[in-house]
Amino acid sequence: MSTDAPTRDRQDADDLPPHRRTPVRSIASLTAVVAGLVAIVGALLLPFAPVSVSTPQVSWPPDPRVPAPAMLPLTAYEPASLEARFSCRTARAAGESPDGVVLSTMGPESPDARQEALTVVSRGGAVAIRSGGADLFTGPLPPGDCGFLVTGDGTTMRVAVNGAVLSTTGPRPPEDVDPDELPDSEPLHEPISPMPEVDALRTSAPVSPAATPADLSVRLVLDDAFDHTPTPLKSALIGVTLAALAVGAAAMVVLAVLAARADPTRTRVAIRLRRRLSRRPGAAPWGLRPRVLDVVVPGVLVAWLFLAPITDDDGYYSAMAANVPFSGYVPNYFQLFNQGYTPFSWPYYALSWWEDTVGFGPVMLRIPALVLGIGTWFLARWYVSSTPLLGPRGQSAWWAPALARLTLAAAFLAWFLAYDMGVRPEPVVAFFTVATLVAVAEGLERRRLALLGLAVGLSMAGLMAAPTGFITLAPLVAAAPAMWRHIRERSATPWAAAGRWVVVLGPVAVGSLLGFADGAYRDFVRSQNIFAPIQRAQTWYEEVLRYDALLDTMTHHGSYARRVALLVCFLALVWFLVLLVAARARDLVVPARLPLAGWSTLLAFALLLPTPSKPTHHFGAFAGLGAILIALVLVEAPRLLAGLDRHRRVPQVALVAAAVSSVLVFALAGHGRAMWPHGWGLGRPSEGDFPSVQGIEYDQPLWWALGLLVVTAVVWALARWRAPHLQRLALGVAVPVMACVLLLTFTLWTVGDFVRATGRTADGWSPQVDALRDPTGVQCGLANQIDVLDPRNSRVLPPAVLPGLPPSPPIPAVDDLDAPAPEARTEPFVPGAFFPQSPLPPDVPVGTPAWGSFLVPSSGANADARQGVFATDWFRLPPADRGGVVVSVSGRTGTDVSLRAEYGRLGPTGFVPMGSTPVATEDESTAWRPVALTEDADPTPAGGAQTGTEVDPGTGIRTGSATETGSGAGGESTEDEPALPNVAPPPGAEIVRLVADDRSASTGGWLAFTAPMERSWVPLQQYLPAGAAVGLPWQIGFLFPCQRQPRQQAGITEPVVAAVGYGKDVDAALADWAYNPARGGLLGHAGREAPGGEPTQLTTRIRGVGDEIDDVYVFDLRPPYPANGYDLTRERRTESGLP
Repeated sequence: MSTDAPTRDRQDADDLPPHRRTPVRSIASLTAVVAGLVAIVGALLLPFAPVSVSTPQVSWPPDPRVPAPAMLPLTAYEPASLEARFSCRTARAAGESPDGVVLSTMGPESPDARQEALTVVSRGGAVAIRSGGADLFTGPLPPGDCGFLVTGDGTTMRVAVNGAVLSTTGPRPPEDVDPDELPDSEPLHEPISPMPEVDALRTSAPVSPAATPADLSVRLVLDDAFDHTPTPLKSALIGVTLAALAVGAAAMVVLAVLAARADPTRTRVAIRLRRRLSRRPGAAPWGLRPRVLDVVVPGVLVAWLFLAPITDDDGYYSAMAANVPFSGYVPNYFQLFNQGYTPFSWPYYALSWWEDTVGFGPVMLRIPALVLGIGTWFLARWYVSSTPLLGPRGQSAWWAPALARLTLAAAFLAWFLAYDMGVRPEPVVAFFTVATLVAVAEGLERRRLALLGLAVGLSMAGLMAAPTGFITLAPLVAAAPAMWRHIRERSATPWAAAGRWVVVLGPVAVGSLLGFADGAYRDFVRSQNIFAPIQRAQTWYEEVLRYDALLDTMTHHGSYARRVALLVCFLALVWFLVLLVAARARDLVVPARLPLAGWSTLLAFALLLPTPSKPTHHFGAFAGLGAILIALVLVEAPRLLAGLDRHRRVPQVALVAAAVSSVLVFALAGHGRAMWPHGWGLGRPSEGDFPSVQGIEYDQPLWWALGLLVVTAVVWALARWRAPHLQRLALGVAVPVMACVLLLTFTLWTVGDFVRATGRTADGWSPQVDALRDPTGVQCGLANQIDVLDPRNSRVLPPAVLPGLPPSPPIPAVDDLDAPAPEARTEPFVPGAFFPQSPLPPDVPVGTPAWGSFLVPSSGANADARQGVFATDWFRLPPADRGGVVVSVSGRTGTDVSLRAEYGRLGPTGFVPMGSTPVATEDESTAWRPVALTEDADPTPAGGAQTGTEVDPGTGIRTGSATETGSGAGGESTEDEPALPNVAPPPGAEIVRLVADDRSASTGGWLAFTAPMERSWVPLQQYLPAGAAVGLPWQIGFLFPCQRQPRQQAGITEPVVAAVGYGKDVDAALADWAYNPARGGLLGHAGREAPGGEPTQLTTRIRGVGDEIDDVYVFDLRPPYPANGYDLTRERRTESGLP
């Protein structure tokens, strides 16, 4: 095999013979080598240079005479060290309170207080100290006054009294460790530290005018080790490294200018003529000429700026960047105790600056991706246009570059639209990968060390953008043999070769500066230490999981959009390898840029192996490199095939095999569903289906085979007219053409699908319509569509008295003084009979009736065993336009325990029944949760008698059998009825009552509920306090540009007043990483410190989307105590960059 010979546009300084070198050239050469050496040394030292680490300290209470509780959610959950003091006088005073709490680092209702908090409880003259699930000390208080000191240093807790150490508690072994567990199958198990987690600081000690810090005080040193700044020494090192890069670049520019002046043919006319005549055959004669596609492709990208759905982590990474000004570094934010992202952080510093500049509107935040996409396109165009593309006979053909442009455009758009219009780092990596490839190719062809050094610098910038940045090394690795030959041929001695390598490798300092100027190697090691006990990173032999996800038809990771360009790229790689081997055997000319692109792409896929996670969105980094390979292979393959056929006829069976494999790959690409990350398919009926047009399904091989036959016939006819020798290769030529048709088809289908969706939702709301109407996000996106039933103005519905019937006698509540013993009561539901540890929530007005079946029915039975049917009195419904009706429920609502709402209206002869609907939740919990009767669904049929029921002749309302007991005019059927969704009252309904049926005697088989309440609909933006912190789900947080998320600063997470949840149900929303304290979740503190230990769900509706969005929830998370009730001091200490 041979390649097209590289050319030099002008002479390089290092190519001059010694007698023509001047002192200036020698000084410039030496300067470049020294600068490169300094830059390399600086790059190696920079990660380990000392840094000034933030060490915040908290003191509480500010005034020991008035020890007020305060919220203090620590970002790392545990402090780096603590010191808590209390006197026996304070302990005895706190012991007089109901709970006896001297000190606690969590609220009284937190479910994790016993296992995770530091608690000091005084009762009966004794004190019990517990921390992190370990008992530190239990014993009597010494007589008289005394002073306790509880200290912790990260691994050990100590308790001392009057200076004498009473106990020392170290870490304990992890629980439930399987000795047969494979070492890399689960997260690493670490010893359990006795250090406490801190959500708040509180005490039950009363106000004491004479109290001092010795009576009660807490001092915490917080863990904020990722927030650091360069020390003067590191700043100097950064300055020297930057200066070395600048001086080296200037020296290379001087050498290039001197070389140009030394060229005897450097007149302007001569240069232009020589460049044109020496241009590679088939390459663009005057460089990158503007073409129609250079307008079409950016135009499509601009349109996609508005039409694109959100990508996998838009909400995640935009929130990370938004917190940079407060944390002082790029944090993980939502989880992992806010670990740092060193060294892959520089794109998020840039994104943070961009957010400060333009705001948080989705369209505005996508502009960097748009710019990178357009830049990647033109770099790819440059690379392909500079590649000699010849006709079948090895001669220049005008149509070859045109076809290459079209194929490149189709491949690039199919790839970029599927992955990269967001704030993830893949567009950054894609840009720098192609930039590196272009610089390498130009450097080798022009024989310029400066361009090769530039390629190294560009590669380092991409490498430090994300773990997928490893692929930017692929062009350098692929070109390494050619670079070695180039430097060796130009070097007279090994020292000269070493100097040239120093010049080329000096720009590695770019990566070190971008990765470690504001970070250190210690940050990277500590991040891995945080991650390992929580989740084991995936390793190289699990790379197959990425491809398994790509072929999964049930998630967006295996969607058709993610498959198409990637599978065509794999097909092109196979063709590339086969044709390259055959061309080498037949000594055919292959454009040098084709092997460079092919080997670079192959190596890039291999360089994905070390990435610590295996999602398919990493493939977005190949948008430019993969498109280049597809374009070159699809256009060059027919010429190489014709060349091979001239030497020895290509067997038809080989062409048929290529055609069959291609058809199967095309159908496999179409077998991905039309699914996109975290979306609802608004206006897109195709959502979740396989793509098709007029019944022609893209995953059927038959259609692609028929299409291939048609294209083959056309190619055969054209070949008969222009090139008869190619007729027998018509099938082989048709396969690349069909691949281009595939890319164009899916790209047009994708864009058309979202254009249609935008038109269909123009009268309502969708992300696309919102992007067009409000590109800056000032109207608040999805939040502007959400209304909540405001719990702050709840009102119990007024009773409705039935004509001719006296009011029902009241049922004594459980806690009434004259109430009978529980065993003596026969009512199935009793006022106040709910779980004692779960009182009515604050959003239920005082005095609201509440009934339950959690009551012992007989001697020896448990409280879950009470059974029966109960109906409340009738309540009058409010006007439909005034608000909604809500019922708060606790316990179980399942097949054996149910709650139903019955409706009626006033007729000429009394009340007329209008049907009933279930009041159901999917939860089984002791926590109270509101259930709104507001969903759009048809109620059960009204009127006439139903199975197991009859109509009361006096009221016209259905009544039950004689086994029912109730305070209203009848009970409810004992027959099972279909489980229907909660529904709004039917039109014309005037009254409502609730009917409960408990048939369960099993554990947890009880139900409690309140009387129906009226609440008013208010916009979410009005409900939330202005400027307050609100937690957002990372999956869709991108659609809430106006909500300010909590700040993580100085090791403290700002308390939130509310949060938006996202998931298939409430449990799934609250199971997210952000709510998980064990993963260091952002909202873990807020979730467990909510009343009852669980967030309060608000009833919501979303305007303008019909019933398409049913997985977005709003939780009230107002903290129980005020924030900032402590003194915070910021200090710094110098530490090495080593771990």
